[in-house]
Amino acid sequence: MLISKNTIRLSLTSGNILATLVNLLNISKKHDDNYTYKKVLLSFNTYAECVESIKIKGKNTNFQEEINLISRITVEVKDLLDQHIKDDWTVSDDDPQNFKETDDIFSQYPNLFKNPEDNDTSVTILFLAANPKDTNHLRLSVELSKIDNAIQISEFRDKINLETRWALKKSDLRRAMLKYNPTIVHFSGHGSSKGEILLEDKDGYSDLIDPVALGSFFEDFNDKLKCVVLNACYSEIQAKEIQKYIPYVIGMKEEIPDESAIEFSEAFYDAIGAMKKVPKAFQIGIKAIGLTDGEDAKIPVLVK
Repeated sequence: MLISKNTIRLSLTSGNILATLVNLLNISKKHDDNYTYKKVLLSFNTYAECVESIKIKGKNTNFQEEINLISRITVEVKDLLDQHIKDDWTVSDDDPQNFKETDDIFSQYPNLFKNPEDNDTSVTILFLAANPKDTNHLRLSVELSKIDNAIQISEFRDKINLETRWALKKSDLRRAMLKYNPTIVHFSGHGSSKGEILLEDKDGYSDLIDPVALGSFFEDFNDKLKCVVLNACYSEIQAKEIQKYIPYVIGMKEEIPDESAIEFSEAFYDAIGAMKKVPKAFQIGIKAIGLTDGEDAKIPVLVK
């Protein structure tokens, strides 16, 4: 069957946005209309984000924002169809070069959902550390050394930047986030049984950060920030607050021994250095702990 301008218009009229976008991609790709192809990619990106947002929020949420975005996409696609697709353009629906209309197209073709003008594939990891005077000593420098080594020996080391901030204060956190705009934030230090992480005050003593406040803080950096790692005891509570704004957050259900925390970090960044996605890197970190202590392997948790 041949897909034409008219069949694409019919799918749009029937409300099948996914089929419309896929067929627009296929027909513009075949006929080398680079402008339309790029514009459809951008619409596809927005649509994918809407679908993902709906999945994350669940059934009992008001989706007005997503509905508005999808309505906007519909208008944009109609304009592209009317103004840039020629009446005599066609594409076969069984062409092996086509993108397919399937529910898992987002995972099959992840590169579709990137801004075609954005070629920045680099990853910035911001390592944050705090070990206040009134807390137990942690081997934070050892952990950083393991992370740095994992990155330096990785195949994609040229694409990964590692930045650090020590003796972290609230103002340091804000300034570091603004300066580096990281892809991954890694906090190493202490956490309280109430889910607070411990930074340092001006004298080097503990300064507790409320979970809700920290979650809200990260909201302003979710344009690039994809993952937050809280390598601190009892940080699962904190992770659940941050997850409201950031796709992946790793926390600890309870106290975690220093050695297991370091083991997890080393393996996790071995995987990140190999450009594995966060869920896979998390599993590799868990299994690294499990090789030496099966019980400790139950402590880290990925909230997404």
